[in-house]
Amino acid sequence: MNGPRMPKKQITAARPLRVIIAGAGTGGHLFPGIAIAEALGRTNGQLEILFITTGRQVETDVLDRLGYAHKKITASGIKGKGLAQKLAAITRLGIGLVQFLKTAKGFSPMAVIGMGGYASAPVIIGAYLFRVPRAICEQNRIPGLTNRVLSRFADRIYISFPDTAFSGARSKIVYAGNPVRKEILEQGKAHGRKAENKFTVLILGGSQGAHAVNTAVMDTLLFVEQKERYFFIHQAGEKDAGRVKQAYENQKIAAEVRPFFDDMGSQYAKADLVICRAGASTIAELCVMGLPAIFIPLPHAADNHQVLNARFVVESGAAEMIEEKDITGKIVAERIGFYAGNAGHLSKMRASMAKIAKTDAAELIVSDIVENLIQNINT
Repeated sequence: MNGPRMPKKQITAARPLRVIIAGAGTGGHLFPGIAIAEALGRTNGQLEILFITTGRQVETDVLDRLGYAHKKITASGIKGKGLAQKLAAITRLGIGLVQFLKTAKGFSPMAVIGMGGYASAPVIIGAYLFRVPRAICEQNRIPGLTNRVLSRFADRIYISFPDTAFSGARSKIVYAGNPVRKEILEQGKAHGRKAENKFTVLILGGSQGAHAVNTAVMDTLLFVEQKERYFFIHQAGEKDAGRVKQAYENQKIAAEVRPFFDDMGSQYAKADLVICRAGASTIAELCVMGLPAIFIPLPHAADNHQVLNARFVVESGAAEMIEEKDITGKIVAERIGFYAGNAGHLSKMRASMAKIAKTDAAELIVSDIVENLIQNINT
């Protein structure tokens, strides 16, 4: 695997550095892309970034709030679909490719970065046709179908786990880690947690919430002992937020429940323990923050990648995993009680999380792209 150097000084181009970042569907694809955009901004002041997505509300809301330009293209997934749906997806790929080529002609990107997900496909293939430097980022331990296909068209493949493999593409692979946003990196570097007189549990179900996690936690509340010693912060998603909030009120357990948190750095900083899915971006953020976790992997994730993601962290001694089929409210309540009463064990888990953190992932990726992929930057 390649080992790019960290840039020793700011790279200043004679003309703006124009980069397209593409990905779609979830925060797991979007947020690492934002982290790369932030690192590009720190590297080069003359910068134009364009995000390409499928236009889902979570994507447009976040990008608008952060002030990034973005465009929508047509795309959809193929894996697990019937024949008719696959044919429709191929048609959408063609439409998305035409849309991207029109966008690229006007924007003239100097590099294109695919963050995974089906929106990356027309963008990376289009960049290949235009001979624009191309990189893909694989967040999960097992590459997704889209990235497995796109690895043939990419100049670089950035992986988040050290043992992630792509068939026939070893020379392109750089182990960089999964990029984490500036707000979370800054909280992690502070190493300080808000002083609380209660054991604080952060519940996360990803950017869309997770109904099964919400249900399990509501059941858990029935078995929590010494309820006055706990405070819960719960991201419940739009559909479940109301009933989740009511469940805490019914059990008289202090909690803050929201559909979605825009300030994840500050929420992480308050937590003693996290209960969450095992998406790669969430894992990267927990590592940077040094936060112990109980993972409840999404059971039907493609190629079982969430279980494999979680297993890497569990084997490092930084977390435990309860598969969804095994979860009960009583079990989760017992584990919360165990951690609340074992500060020393939590401290060891925090240290283990910090050891596997890759705090410079975005800088490594940007350094390699600017130094090795983009040609004639000063012309």
